[in-house]
Parts: sequence; structure tokens; C-alpha cells
Amino acid sequence: MMNYKKILIGLFVLSILSMIVGYAIRHPVEVGLCPQSTNQYDIKCERSYLALGLGMPLSVLPILPALVFVILFFLPEEFFNNWRQFAKVYLILGIISIYFAPKQSYDFMFPVDKKLMSWLLGILFFIISLSMIAYHAYISHRKKMHH
Repeated sequence: MMNYKKILIGLFVLSILSMIVGYAIRHPVEVGLCPQSTNQYDIKCERSYLALGLGMPLSVLPILPALVFVILFFLPEEFFNNWRQFAKVYLILGIISIYFAPKQSYDFMFPVDKKLMSWLLGILFFIISLSMIAYHAYISHRKKMHH
């Protein structure tokens, strides 16, 4: 198997694992991280996981990139290399944006929080990635037609 395909498989697996960890952080009682009880200590346990603010971004953000990884797996390496340059920059900016987004927004007009930021960045990543793939497919097809 080609090296870039191994990378894509690894990224896909990482996306799935991130979603699982995010779900566990969002639902610590259901997955057994905290006991199900009403005493003060057990409620603090659940709140400590929820206070991290990572559950929603980790469970939401990897969904659409995972789809991109599947698409890229079936395309030539040149598509992956072009997309990878974009993804490196986007990932850094996305992490910074989600980190600085508030856990909860009290702004009535523009309520941006970690959940909304995760969804917006995930959708934007997906749209830009698909656009890049389509553009490079078009260019590749045109080159083949002229040769």
C-alpha cells in the first residue's frame, strides 16, 4: 500500500477515536467514567468532564474530515499532496479558533461558542476540501485531454 494511503487510514482512525473520546467526555456517566449518583462527589465528577469543554469539539469536528479522508483514499497521490498543504494550515487555525471560542455565548445577535465554531469549521473544511479535490480533478482531466 502506498505511503499516503497509510497516512489517510491513520487519519481516519484518529478521527473515529476522537469522536469516541469526545462522546465519552460529553457523557461520562453513560460510559462509566463517573458513577451514576446524586451525591455531591459524583456530580462534581461529571461536571469536571463537562467543564473541559472538549467533548463537543472532539465528537463533532472529526466527522466531516473523516469523509474527506475516505474520498482522498480513492484518488491519486497528487490530490492528497495538494490537499495536505491546505489541511496543515487549516488545522492550526481551527484548533486556535476552537480554543479561544467561549464554552457558552451570551451574545444574542452572534452566539458563537465551541459547539457552533466546531460545526462551522468542520463544514467549511469539508466544503473547501471537496472544492480543492474537484478543482484538481478538473485540472488533471484537462491536462489529459490536451496531451
